[in-house]
Amino acid sequence: MSEEHRPLFNNISVQEYASIADQYESTFQLLPYRTYVEQASVLNAIGDVTGLRVLDVACGTGYYSRLLRQRGASQVVGVDISPEMIQAAQKTEANAPLGLTYLVRDVGTMEVLGTFDLVVGVYLLHYATTGEHLDQICQCIAANLVSGGRFVTDTVNPTAARQPGYYEPYGMALYAHDDMVDGTEYSFAFTTTQGLISPLTIHYWTIARLEQALTTAGFIDIRWQPAVVSAEGIRELGQEYWARHEAAPFCIILSATKK
Repeated sequence: MSEEHRPLFNNISVQEYASIADQYESTFQLLPYRTYVEQASVLNAIGDVTGLRVLDVACGTGYYSRLLRQRGASQVVGVDISPEMIQAAQKTEANAPLGLTYLVRDVGTMEVLGTFDLVVGVYLLHYATTGEHLDQICQCIAANLVSGGRFVTDTVNPTAARQPGYYEPYGMALYAHDDMVDGTEYSFAFTTTQGLISPLTIHYWTIARLEQALTTAGFIDIRWQPAVVSAEGIRELGQEYWARHEAAPFCIILSATKK
């Protein structure tokens, strides 16, 4: 990796994701939450991608990059701060080519990689370690979007339940506390039948601070909505199973348009 694109802020995240790269992809199959809530909510917010040029930031092992290409995007470039995640994505692409490009980048220092109609970032903004980093992430995303292009992201809900074990039925553990302010470090983890996947360090940002960063970067029409359970998820597991998540969603979906 060149010095120009070496991660400046997220060395903790780089190390943590290196340790779970071989497990991360399996969470999409092992955790109904990721399919019936996260994926369903993200895709609903994105809408039709036919013919769109898409930049998938914090792409991990490329799950959403592949999905968006299969749903009709004309171009998909995936970037992630973790070399191990990108290696896993590239291996999948080599075994089943879809014409995807993957690059190791910190979104906060990312150059203009192309001209994109849509930027998607599933689990991104809560990795901003400082207010400066958050602002830079939003600015780099804006720089890669055409005027009128959209940014859609999924982030840990600032008003998520703080009680220990609250999200355990859905395969998540959130290690939060009541006195968090913008920039406070906390963590979350995926839990599967195979055990706890190492906790990941994230940072707390209020909706107001996130909106400030987006507005300063040139975004308008900022919209928030809780991640909701799909009709299929309710049919498969029942309304009662999802009740506590519906009362306090783990994540929220943000969408914004570049001026």
